[in-house]
Amino acid sequence: MSILISLAALVVVVAVVVWLWPESTTDRDTIRAIAKRRKETRR
Repeated sequence: MSILISLAALVVVVAVVVWLWPESTTDRDTIRAIAKRRKETRR
């Protein structure tokens, strides 16, 4: 359970860093593409 919590916290931190970093727009696009792929696989 604690592993899941730490993993979620790490994901949130990475997402916030990518969101606030103006230079990493490509990273943001990559994350969006991954999210899109995940949604498609869920269907």
